[in-house]
Amino acid sequence: MTDLTNPTTEQITNATPITIAPQAVDSFADVREELTAIFTEIWFTSVKCIYISEAYRTAFILWLFLTYMKDDLRYAPLLVIDAPNRGCGKSTLQQFLSVMCGQFPEDRYTDFTKAGLKQLNNDLVVFLDEIDSVTKTDMRNVTNYLNTSFEASGAQAIKAGSITSAYGFRCIAGINALDKLAPATQSRCIRIPLQRTPSNLKLEKRFEELPLEHLYGEAEALKSTIEKYSTKLRYYFAYVDYPQKAVLTNREGDAWRNMFDLASLLGEEYVKNLMICTKDHGFYDNTFDFPGMQYYLNVRQYKDPSEPEFYDGTDADTTAYSTKDLLAGIKAVLNIYSEKSKIGVQTKELFRLLSILNIKDAPITQRSLGRHLTNLGIQNDKNVDKSSGYRFDQTYETLSTKYPKAIDDELCTEYMELLLPHL
Repeated sequence: MTDLTNPTTEQITNATPITIAPQAVDSFADVREELTAIFTEIWFTSVKCIYISEAYRTAFILWLFLTYMKDDLRYAPLLVIDAPNRGCGKSTLQQFLSVMCGQFPEDRYTDFTKAGLKQLNNDLVVFLDEIDSVTKTDMRNVTNYLNTSFEASGAQAIKAGSITSAYGFRCIAGINALDKLAPATQSRCIRIPLQRTPSNLKLEKRFEELPLEHLYGEAEALKSTIEKYSTKLRYYFAYVDYPQKAVLTNREGDAWRNMFDLASLLGEEYVKNLMICTKDHGFYDNTFDFPGMQYYLNVRQYKDPSEPEFYDGTDADTTAYSTKDLLAGIKAVLNIYSEKSKIGVQTKELFRLLSILNIKDAPITQRSLGRHLTNLGIQNDKNVDKSSGYRFDQTYETLSTKYPKAIDDELCTEYMELLLPHL
């Protein structure tokens, strides 16, 4: 395998933005086009002052994109800028990322004491430099800070009179930085290895020579594009599927999953570059054993409202995507099961058929399904064909009165077609 942690002069010289084969037009073509254009601009700009392989340049740019999606993500992977010695560009990459996050180049910190960490603004992307200088005592504080920053629903910090969350994107840099971290922290990391620029190559500019107005303009373009497509991106992340996703499990998978999701939106070559990053060194101990199958991309098409919906005085539909899918599945079961029963569908049979649909976040046991449906207001009846189940009349009435806008009729039809062979 090519060692891209130590890229050759030829590899770096020939590094170009990824060329993607034309894709079929789908409902995500607009967001793909705009994000790819921004990606390419950031790529060309970073090449002027940062020496790094194509795969890892892809990784840090995608990580940058995710920082603007923090509030819609469950995990914020820690970016570790690692180098074997000084002069490899660690601080330059942090400065570049800091500006691309809309902050100042000097917004980097080296005070690793408990008091210093408390002063950080956790709402921003936090950049910690010179992590190799941390003492053993302070490293315990840093470890706790970094670990609790990873998960949106993770542990919170208790302070005098308040409880606060440390959740957010963090970037650390240092000599052999990864080795400095505890294993629990390493599993939350996206590692970016750097090397000195070869003596026979010269970077076009130093970071200080880049026009900051241009960088801030690109940062604002990225921010506004992510905001513009936030609903669409959440939808894509919820429903996208590709071969590599099955391997992205456990905490290491949590760290990389959204990176791969975003890469799949932009194109297969981006996914391949992330695979290089995860497989190119022994950090993950073969954690990611990617399947050797032909690449595919499946995602449910997003439907923009065809026209504005005028306010009619009723409450807006705030039903979660996963619940909408489950409701569509329940209605599909009711629709096809009327051929087998005049009363309703038994609980056991409802669970069996819903399991065939592989609905995202659906209850995984029959008992938990019953509890969940009760919470949704769908009541169980003790006498449906001499067993417990859900009556057609009662369940249809609940769906129509409580969830009149939540069920996608097209999705319901798709589910019915999937279920018919299993009756």
